[in-house]
Formats: sequence, C-alpha cells, structure tokens
Amino acid sequence: MMRTYITGATLVTPQETIPDGCILIEDGKIAAINPSSVSLNGVTEVSVHGDYLMPGLIDLHGDAIEQEICPRPRANLPLDFAIAQGDRKCALAGITTMFHAIGFHGDDDEYRNTNLMFELAQRIHAYNNHSLIDNKVHCRFEMTVPSTFPYIQNLTEEGVCILISLNDHTPGQGQYQDTTGIREWLKEKRGMSDAEVNRYIEERIEKAKDAEMHGAKMAEYAHSVGVPLASHDDEDAAKIQRRHSQGATISEFPLSFEAARAAKERGMHTIVGAPNILRGGSTGTGVRAMDLIGAELGDCLCSDYAPSALLPAVFRVAREHGWQMHRAVNLVTTAPAAAARLTDRGALREGLRADLISVREHAGVPIVRTLWRQGHLALQTG
Repeated sequence: MMRTYITGATLVTPQETIPDGCILIEDGKIAAINPSSVSLNGVTEVSVHGDYLMPGLIDLHGDAIEQEICPRPRANLPLDFAIAQGDRKCALAGITTMFHAIGFHGDDDEYRNTNLMFELAQRIHAYNNHSLIDNKVHCRFEMTVPSTFPYIQNLTEEGVCILISLNDHTPGQGQYQDTTGIREWLKEKRGMSDAEVNRYIEERIEKAKDAEMHGAKMAEYAHSVGVPLASHDDEDAAKIQRRHSQGATISEFPLSFEAARAAKERGMHTIVGAPNILRGGSTGTGVRAMDLIGAELGDCLCSDYAPSALLPAVFRVAREHGWQMHRAVNLVTTAPAAAARLTDRGALREGLRADLISVREHAGVPIVRTLWRQGHLALQTG
C-alpha cells in the first residue's frame, strides 16, 4: 500500500483554512486529515513548508487546447503534441481535472472541423493513460450545425464525452448581440477579409432558423443518457427558463445579472471565466465576473481560454471580497465537482481522491509547487 504523509501545510478544506496541518494519503485517497498519530513505517513524508495545500482545481470549460493545435492561423500542429503540451500546462496551472471544451462547428469550419474535433476528443481520452492530470471531454453542440449530433452521441456512448453544452454563436444574439466583436475576431484570428466576414455572418444567420429545434433534440438526448447539460452565453431570464425546462443544470457565462439570477433561482450552477476576473471585465458585452461572484450569482470559475488564469483569479477574488481562502477555492473545487456530478473529488475530505496541489505566492502571483494525482507525485517545481 502506497502511503504519503504531507506535513507543514496550510490546509484548505471546504469549511475552513487551517494552518500547520497534515494529511495522510493511502492508495490514492485521503485517509486522514490532521491525524493525532501516524506510524511512519513505510510512509513517504513530505513537508510543504507552509504552502497552501488544497484540492486540485476542476475546470469545467477550457478551450485552450485549440491554441495548442493552431497557435496562429493555418499553422496546425500534430494533435498528440498539442494534447501533451496542454496536459502539462494545465498541471502547472494547478488543474487536476480538465474538461476540454471541444466545439463542433461542421465540416466547412477550418478550426473546429467536425472530424478533427472528433479525433481530438478520442485522443484526449486515450492520452489519460500517460497524462499528468485527469483530462476529460466537454462537447459543445453548436445548435446551428445538426450534422454534428451523431458525432457527439458516439463520443458519449463511448464514455469519452461526460458533459454537453448547447451553444449558439449566431451573430446578433448571445455573446454576439453586437457583431463588432465577432467581425474583429474573424479578421484577426482567422485572417478573413471583409467580404469573407460578411458571407460568414450571412450563412450563420441562415443556419440559425432551426437552431432551437436541434438544441431541444440534443437536450433530450443528454437527459436520456444522464449526462449533465449546460447552457452557454445566456443573455436573459427567458433563455434561462427555456434551457432549464430542457434539463440544463449549468449556465456557462451568463451575460447579465438577470440571467445569472434566474439561473440561481432555478438551482442551476453558474460558471464565470477566470480571465474576466483578471482583466476586470469581459472581452465582449458580458457582465463583470467579479460582480456576479460578489452578488453570489457565480459559483464556479473556469479557465475559458487561459488555464494559467484560474488559480490567480481565486486569489484575486479572495482579496477583493475579503474572503478566507477556502471560500474562494470552493469556486474551483467543490462547486464544479457538484456541477459535473463528480462525487469522488473536489475537497480535502477523507475517502476522496488525493488530487492535491501545494501553492505559494511569489511577488503576488500564486505558484503551484507540487501536484499529486491520486496520491502519486506528478509535478514538482523549484
């Protein structure tokens, strides 16, 4: 039996932050917190010298893998290389459970091409045998592209996809109520000309006519197989009501106080982006994530497009709102675990997976010094 005894830690439990604490790990699980005595026979003792010791971060929505695949327009890198780099960057960020949010935008989309995304999802799942962290797949169903339905269905039935979200990126609604942002993004990130951008937007609006019908079908499927369903970029209470009635239990990036409040009133989890916290606001028209959290309308933080932003956002929230560390850490541990129905992780609690990180601040920036995955030392920095 593998046993590790971590000492000298500032423990971050769901209810309190405890100085000078210790944890005993046995066979990949937390066996005891602050035990009165431990036989050191056959035990590896590790001191973390006052670092915060907390659960590894759980990230329900991160699409940074896209930047690993295509760091600049039309410069694709091999998938296996991208997955390996993404895995290590997530570990350095303190993420021990990453839901790679994979968008399926159809055969005519160069960057979120259906076949490419399908292969990516399968390779991420297969790579878990070699990875530092637990890599999972969150499939983003673009409601305007019904042809992707069987691909997501296949991945779900294979056990690859364990979270589904309903997305509609049609210009003129949701995140793109003002089309200025998407026009600039398409030009900068995809190198499109003005004519190409206009054609792209016209085609997307045409495809959106039956989007809600396709979304309802995917929602019904997710419910039938017991996979959590998320709604994406909810702009108002009416959108929340519609998605909640379809079985959605998560609202990703609510764009207004109205939407976030409606979601919480219905018992839904609300996810906001860590980059929004660090930047002080959204890149688009959405509400400030810090304000939603302060109003208790945002209960989960995700990395969105920047894994390295997740842990610093937690510290920023704690400082700005005057919270003790455990309350802020719950935004990236206990709350996302509950949202994704992961009952085996997300807290310093006896019997749960020993997915742990030790963290220390340097020059105001939190740095992950050690990461354990199921009790195994996976990362150590110096």
